[in-house]
Amino acid sequence: DGNRRFEYGSKVDLKQLKVLEELLVYAQKNEITIIGFFPPFAPSVNNMMNNPKYNYSYINNSSKLITTLFDNYGFTFKDLTKIDLYDDSFYLDGFHCNRNVYYYIIQTLGVSVNSDFKNEFEISNQEKITLNNYFSDKTSK
Repeated sequence: DGNRRFEYGSKVDLKQLKVLEELLVYAQKNEITIIGFFPPFAPSVNNMMNNPKYNYSYINNSSKLITTLFDNYGFTFKDLTKIDLYDDSFYLDGFHCNRNVYYYIIQTLGVSVNSDFKNEFEISNQEKITLNNYFSDKTSK
């Protein structure tokens, strides 16, 4: 509906990029490592956001500017808004993912992970079907 963290828009808030740059300058001067990323959305949410009747171009535009900014200061930034490895059942509400997706994010960012972590999907097939149906019903409205 264009609200609750899914606001429409095309303009990037350049004031916020300036604040981010100040943080990166501080971190670089103080030898603090920063790794940034845009978190993923569930596939059904990405599909809705890519619908031509909505305008979410600020996300892609911000990503490009932030990537350049991070690169300029020697830090890593990844846009992970769309991860094609997981279906909607790996997301609690469209933008909060489960531990499997977080594990993938950590690996993608090059952060060390616990070698004992069992990256398995631990819900029953019926629960997975219920979750998929829930998201399917939401997107068809």
